[in-house]
Amino acid sequence: MIVINLKSYKHGKSVLQLAKTIQKNTPNAIVCASTIDIHSIIKNTKLSVYAQHTDPIQKRGTGFVDAAAIKQSGACGTLLNHSEHPLDFDILKETINQCKKLGLKTIVCAESLSEVKRISKLLPTAIAFEEPKLIGTKESIVNSRPRLIKRFVKLLEGKKIMSLCGAGIHNVQDVMQAYRLGCKGVLIASAIANSNKPEPLLKSLHPFSVEPKIIVFVDRDGTLIYDNKYHLGHARDWRKKIKYLPGVVEGLSLLNRTPGVQVYMVTNQPGVAIKEFSCLTEKRAHEVCQTMLLQLQEKGAFIKDYALCPHPTSEYVKSHTRFKFKHDMISNTCMKPKPKLLIELLKREKLTDPKLKLYMVGDRFSDIKAALNVCGKGILVPFQNKKKEIEAVPRNFKHTVHITKNFLDAARIILKHEHGN
Repeated sequence: MIVINLKSYKHGKSVLQLAKTIQKNTPNAIVCASTIDIHSIIKNTKLSVYAQHTDPIQKRGTGFVDAAAIKQSGACGTLLNHSEHPLDFDILKETINQCKKLGLKTIVCAESLSEVKRISKLLPTAIAFEEPKLIGTKESIVNSRPRLIKRFVKLLEGKKIMSLCGAGIHNVQDVMQAYRLGCKGVLIASAIANSNKPEPLLKSLHPFSVEPKIIVFVDRDGTLIYDNKYHLGHARDWRKKIKYLPGVVEGLSLLNRTPGVQVYMVTNQPGVAIKEFSCLTEKRAHEVCQTMLLQLQEKGAFIKDYALCPHPTSEYVKSHTRFKFKHDMISNTCMKPKPKLLIELLKREKLTDPKLKLYMVGDRFSDIKAALNVCGKGILVPFQNKKKEIEAVPRNFKHTVHITKNFLDAARIILKHEHGN
């Protein structure tokens, strides 16, 4: 969800022109407009328009705009409790209740975790976590307060409330980081509303404003990075050994620019169960994945999240006799090609639409089988052109399995198959 607060920088013709620019470049965005501009924007665009503020007064209060008036203006929701227009908690509660009765959605701003807890009890549509001192600056909350954002997201787990963050969000990297931290969207203002050239940022935001239609699962070792059989993370210098394969950044960026596509990393890490790898704990394995996602983000390539299996199967243990394994970690339930990792990730991300198109890109046939096990399609990118992985693909799978030379080509195949691009 991309929410753009137009604030009071512009009014009349100038704010309408900005709204048209938003519609052209990010048509699925929500715009929060001042009361006097709501009707004009609704009349001349197809944008979802929210009010910037709503009062709880139902009677004839001078200077107040209540929920009924906002509803009559054509708006579909309202922003509430912005740090520039805060509300007493009881007034906020009354306003949210009135909005619910009228079918208006509510995005409520909060500037502390304690405030988030109180507001969450009111069950608004969304809570936007902001730090007031960062508003209007280029110091984004997602980079300066990542741990705080994670705690905020955790507070809303299990609740039917969307988690947004704002304050200092000024480029697509900030938006990527917000999603990476678990937010379902962002609240942006000055970077667009006070910009002389908002088009480049708006264009880059478009993919994030669209509901996911295509999910691309990606293997890690041998697909995203070189796989030299060193079980990344077992040595202290593991960061130096992360080397991305050709076409990875370009392919991810291509997918990121396509509306409705979300990318997730899914990886088997049985090295966690090897006794002599004392440094390669499950915590370290997660640290490696998180580091990779941040590195890719810095390169302009975004992977929304990941799932990791640290459990070797009994078959894997038998075929790797040179290692001694921790027997309590041996399991036959989640290691690819089992579909458990993919299914649990979809559930965690609330991606339950049966119409979703699923793809898996990997360097082994086990990755491809994982895709087929969730009724998806597989794209084999064999690491160093391994003949045995290519030969493992049955010939009658040509409609559900593709073989290509690198990740960029895999991304192109997905887009060509879905969009004819």
